[in-house]
Amino acid sequence: MALFRVALLAFFSSKILFSACPPQVGNVVYPTTPADLVDCVNDFNTLAAFNVIDLGDQTFEFFSANGAADGTEALPSITNATALTIQNGRILRSYSLTSATSFRLIHVDDVGSLIIDDITIENGLANTGGLGNNGGAVLNRGTFEVKSSTISNNNASNGAGIYNQGTISTIQNSTLSANNALLDGGGIYNINTIFTIQNSTITENSANGRGSGIFNNFESIIGSSSFQSNIIAGNVHQSTIDIYNEDGTIINDGHNLIGTFNLGFIPTGTDVIIGTADPLLGPLQNNGGPTLTHAVLPGSLAIGKGIDAIPSLVYDQRGFPYTRDGGDGVVDIGAYEHQTCPNVFGEAVFDCR
Repeated sequence: MALFRVALLAFFSSKILFSACPPQVGNVVYPTTPADLVDCVNDFNTLAAFNVIDLGDQTFEFFSANGAADGTEALPSITNATALTIQNGRILRSYSLTSATSFRLIHVDDVGSLIIDDITIENGLANTGGLGNNGGAVLNRGTFEVKSSTISNNNASNGAGIYNQGTISTIQNSTLSANNALLDGGGIYNINTIFTIQNSTITENSANGRGSGIFNNFESIIGSSSFQSNIIAGNVHQSTIDIYNEDGTIINDGHNLIGTFNLGFIPTGTDVIIGTADPLLGPLQNNGGPTLTHAVLPGSLAIGKGIDAIPSLVYDQRGFPYTRDGGDGVVDIGAYEHQTCPNVFGEAVFDCR
């Protein structure tokens, strides 16, 4: 027994000794390089002495995979049941890579739990066969939460943005854009449960098959807590379907701007249905705040038709000072809130961001 304890101590000591993860400050670590970030995730999985990884508003560019779960990924799979938060930064597969070097960015294991907050996940490519073809940015088998984040320009066979086989508790104040699926689910492919999608924008995604914005698979559930105040329109598709529900369940709470959908989605009286019309959104760009967003343009039917699904949600995806009522007392649909303020003559300016 004594020998076992010595060996165990030596194992953990070696993990700490050879880890590039910086020392924690309280419950937070602050990696500064991709190698640091990889070691921090490994340390969290092994020790769980901290539960927040703060990227310090930096970009972490990956040139190779560092995990191999259901394919390959930039970060080691999240395997600790303690909820880990990764916040304040950008994680991307290098744009210098060809399709010969393919990996997604994040994988959450069956027992893992991850929250991303003020994060951009970008340019993942999943095409290594089997489940390795799914989830260009994220493949979730555990518990996953998305707050004030942008998932963009990722590619996969199914679920180019997010492929969900586990539980997604929340997608809130977030943007999924320009994710491209060879088959189904350009933005999201759901094969289990997504409790909440609120005040989010899912646009300009594409799928050669079904559900360029969202594909909800057989017996899967979306919105069992809330599906409200989202833009799911302007996605590119062969099937002309932004939301495709394949005998699953989508519980709709209204105040959404929806493009096209099949009979598995039932609009409410407060939804705005635009079909294939232009939702009048700006390009994905820097509109202020730490992540890229799509601004609502003058004339968009998203303006003033939303609802602050969470009363404590004071700001839009960009954070302070972009308030959820935009200064005009009404809430827009989606992740972005246009800001109204007076000019020098006291006249209201549409978007003074």
